[in-house]
Amino acid sequence: MNITFKKTLLGLSIVSILATTNMVSMTTVIAQEVSKSTNNTQSNLQTETLIRKAVEAKIGNNIKVDEVRPSPLPGLYEVRLDNDIIYVDKTAEFLIAGSLQQLKTGKNYTQERINTLATTAVFSPENKANALKLVKGDGSRQLVLFEDANCGYCKKLRVELEKINNITIYTYLVPILSQDSEDKMRGVWCAKDRNKAYDDWMLKGVTPAPAQKSCQVPIDSNQALARSLRVQGTPAMFFTNGKRVPGYAKAEQIEQYLASAAQK
Repeated sequence: MNITFKKTLLGLSIVSILATTNMVSMTTVIAQEVSKSTNNTQSNLQTETLIRKAVEAKIGNNIKVDEVRPSPLPGLYEVRLDNDIIYVDKTAEFLIAGSLQQLKTGKNYTQERINTLATTAVFSPENKANALKLVKGDGSRQLVLFEDANCGYCKKLRVELEKINNITIYTYLVPILSQDSEDKMRGVWCAKDRNKAYDDWMLKGVTPAPAQKSCQVPIDSNQALARSLRVQGTPAMFFTNGKRVPGYAKAEQIEQYLASAAQK
């Protein structure tokens, strides 16, 4: 065996050893990272369980915590109770009720989160089944409304919405003004053509025909949804980007809101 060949074999052996060493090192690193991730997950679960139990015990009244997750502030956890947000430290010793805001930017993390939760709720298929659905044009943009059939500003808003095309409007009818509002809601919901019955009343003043007693109307569920979102007056508008607008707005302003929602 010549010297050159021996050197070649030696070089290959060293490369092989180095490759094997690198593979072992890489395997060790991966195992360590997996172990670290597993430990972090277990630690987070333990913290979340601790916080959940502490908050539920403090609040009482059989109120359950819906979700616990880390907040944007290290060491502080967000606790969701339906659509309410509070904050608790990781030891579950301190509770903060209020908004979490970033001083530099003015960003309100709490309100942003509440808006996201509200948007998820109003646009969920389960809830939308209890809303009037009106598709105009290609229906590509979406808007959710809470309205009372006897609300004057709701009627003015309907006039503005007539000017907007390529939109799908979901309207949750919530009778908050009077028994007559509930009667009209029942009449609209139980009509053969709900959208026509509602538009005839809101735009033309044609009273919907009384509903049959056997007709099921989602009054309770709509009112419960409105309460959970703290909708205290009508009209109230919700857009797909989480923006919430209480009260009346002109068509031009609504178009701007829809354009902003489409960009997110």
